[in-house]
Amino acid sequence: MFRINPRIKWRWEGDKILLNTFMSMNRTAGEVLDLYKELNEPHLIVKAVKEKYPDMPHEAIDRDIHALTEQFKKWRIVVPEGSSDYSVPVVSNYMEYVNHVFHNRLSAPVQVACEITTACNACCPHCSGYSVGNNELTTEEWKNLIDQISCMGVFTVTFTGGEPLLRKDLEELVTYAANKGLHVIIATNGFCLNEEEVQILSIAGVKTVMISIDGPDSETHDTFRGLPGSFARAVRAVRLLQEKGIGVVILTAVTQVNVKKIPEIIELTDRIGATFLDLMRLVPIGRAEKSSLEPSFEDYLELLPKIREKEREYPQLCIEYPNLPAVLFKKTVGLDYYEELKSENRIEVGGAGIVICTVDPYGNVKLCDFPLELTLGNVREHDLQLLWDTSPVFNYVREGGGTTPYAPCVLGDVCIVRYKSFSIPDGEQALQNTFCEQCYNTFTKEVSTHG
Repeated sequence: MFRINPRIKWRWEGDKILLNTFMSMNRTAGEVLDLYKELNEPHLIVKAVKEKYPDMPHEAIDRDIHALTEQFKKWRIVVPEGSSDYSVPVVSNYMEYVNHVFHNRLSAPVQVACEITTACNACCPHCSGYSVGNNELTTEEWKNLIDQISCMGVFTVTFTGGEPLLRKDLEELVTYAANKGLHVIIATNGFCLNEEEVQILSIAGVKTVMISIDGPDSETHDTFRGLPGSFARAVRAVRLLQEKGIGVVILTAVTQVNVKKIPEIIELTDRIGATFLDLMRLVPIGRAEKSSLEPSFEDYLELLPKIREKEREYPQLCIEYPNLPAVLFKKTVGLDYYEELKSENRIEVGGAGIVICTVDPYGNVKLCDFPLELTLGNVREHDLQLLWDTSPVFNYVREGGGTTPYAPCVLGDVCIVRYKSFSIPDGEQALQNTFCEQCYNTFTKEVSTHG
């Protein structure tokens, strides 16, 4: 007997289905998978298909159902009754896959980030946040949005901020979203996650918690966050979450403050029992725009081989690399390994406006969680589905706007850091990102098509 892997979700996209692993399957596979919701034996599914399609040769139905079931088992879409191993692989290079199969046009996001508050108990120098306002969405307004998200077929909702745990209705919102069948993630600094709060969130239905750790020790982390005691509380939170069976991802923004200490953060990740570490490239926005926190290319050239070395030392860890120009990988760990990381989805990629979008505390819909002035509409005025379908900005992104490889760069078609100034058709600047140009000017000899 088999059952649907509880981590698997899917929805119809025209005549195909899209799974939350980014795999797509044809109509026949989709219909069979729908049957697995109610029936847990292949022979029962065969019977149901024969009843639905009486004119189809029965031998062909038997053969096809058996073949599909074997594929479902291989991809861990279905698992044996009693199995506790729910691990599922994500499609290699999933953004390229979405472009190839769906032409970057999905009926809904795969994930929606809900910035439920701007309030925060820390004061990080790299934060893109801003002061607390007085017109944040109410509990009922967030619930209305969750209803829309659920009806759209979105798989995952992430509650973030600010610090989402400062919002008193977080438990209510998590419970509401989980009861709608959404995979619920919380992104937090962990300061408020004591034993009681973890128990509450576990019962409410949180599946994954992302905890920010910016240093391997309290001196580095607490000073950076401007919040004494935050390191100890974050580490404690990781252990409490694991005891409740809640997935944990450590988030680390690579800055001038910690770039030399990333190997120690990797060691810490293993020591506290976490298995996922997301190393994020700092984008100079918010308060970071006026600081000198962004590491230099030289810093990254020194860092990448150290990450690779620690990977070999801790093979049980899954480390996501920062999204850096391909030339940095070429000069350190090699382009072959860069391609391997891309195929394994272990380099942070975009997807804004294609597979994800963000709603800020005031209902403004944005491409992503950057504090851009550009908004695509407000959920107080329009349904999210309408904005997703009709926004000129979303459509511009899906057509490849702003993603053209930097023209003179020989690695342009390989490198996934290929965003130039993100010019929106109406002339506004949504995101001024000159990283490609900086890279080209630094490594002209290595990457110039004219060299």
